[in-house]
Amino acid sequence: MPNGLTKRAIALYLLMLWPLVLLSACTPESGKNEEIDLSPQTDEMELQADYFHIWWDDSFGAPYETLMKPHLANAFGETRFDAFGFMRPFYNPSTKTRDLFQELLRKPSPDLIVFDSMYLSFFIESNYLAPVDHLEPYLAVEDAALEEVRTVAPDFSLYAIPYGESVYGLFYNKTLFDLMDVPYPRDGMTWDETFQLASQVKKPMSWVALDMDNFSLVASQIPLRLADFDEESWLKWDQFVAQFLRQREGEAWSNGIWYFYEGKVAMVAASLMDYTHSYLNNVSGDLRLSKVDWDVVSFPVFSAEQPVAPARRMLLLGVPRMAENKEDAYKIIQYLLTELVQRENMRLGLLSVRDEADAWAEEFGAAYWSDKSTSFLSRSIPTGKYDYGLDKQSIHQLATEIIFNVDDRWDWTLRWDQDSVRRKVMEYRGKRADVIGQLREKVAEYERYRGG
Repeated sequence: MPNGLTKRAIALYLLMLWPLVLLSACTPESGKNEEIDLSPQTDEMELQADYFHIWWDDSFGAPYETLMKPHLANAFGETRFDAFGFMRPFYNPSTKTRDLFQELLRKPSPDLIVFDSMYLSFFIESNYLAPVDHLEPYLAVEDAALEEVRTVAPDFSLYAIPYGESVYGLFYNKTLFDLMDVPYPRDGMTWDETFQLASQVKKPMSWVALDMDNFSLVASQIPLRLADFDEESWLKWDQFVAQFLRQREGEAWSNGIWYFYEGKVAMVAASLMDYTHSYLNNVSGDLRLSKVDWDVVSFPVFSAEQPVAPARRMLLLGVPRMAENKEDAYKIIQYLLTELVQRENMRLGLLSVRDEADAWAEEFGAAYWSDKSTSFLSRSIPTGKYDYGLDKQSIHQLATEIIFNVDDRWDWTLRWDQDSVRRKVMEYRGKRADVIGQLREKVAEYERYRGG
């Protein structure tokens, strides 16, 4: 950031130089818009609503307080925004605290919803989101990210805009590897090689050799289909889980990258942002502040000959069909995709999906990955494809609930029971379908009432 300029001054500078076009007055047909009037149009940054309601996916691990609230306050004023943080479905079954499915049915619609890309299919099936194709020409978003969002919809429409994505890799503690005189992990390792390396650095009761922060990342590499438990991919998943459980025998309970920060884990396959630690909300999750001598390599793959990286975990911006302030939402989305906002978020660890974001990699590395490898950021390995209709977050939830039966901190039992998984999956699918049906009715009733 330039010296001597406050954030508000930067925002005002943006208001003078970067116009937002009133979308209802102009809808270009295709391509990046070349007919935008570049003269200052500061009045178009004004919102019409006195209050603007936002729902934010706290499960993603990217906090609203850091990655959106300051931007909105600088550009539009702090008093206009009411943010509600929801959690993944069935996050806390005993209390249903901020459960996404429950809140969608009982609360009024927000004006903007910010959510993990794993829920996109659910929102499309429930007819909850309004299409936002008309925004594309005004956004410098990379085509690959928009294409991935489009392919989820049966009509190939754009129902959400990527705000950023979480990066993932295999993080490792160099000190623990040095103590065991074991070579460091390298880019491009297979899971078999990773487990073999974990066996060499293993020292039960001292640290955990290999931990996992998000099983859905692995699930997206296969990929699994919950509708068919007999297919080859489930056999592959069973084999992976069995291998992981064997590796964990005799080791202490761990909490992913959080414990890695504390120096209690030799390797962790993790996403930088995840609900298990929400790193920017908790100092002990921010690796920049860790005293551990760590580095990171690319996420392990199942096959060196045909490598498949995990599917991209994107944070998406959507406008509900029942939103009361759609035009304001469109303006806000355009503002949030500007270079000013995206560069700042990238500096904090949310990878930008703007066209020119690759050119910011050095700055991103200097701010977050100082003296660390950044080769894991390469997208040379083909990414996986989530089967969005299955909601891979449920795989993570089912895995953590069923695999881990923790008796106490230092003595735990690990198990994998496919019959239990089958029952849980059928229960989840039934609840998901029920919520989709109720949401479709709710949206239809709203549109009949509003004449739309």
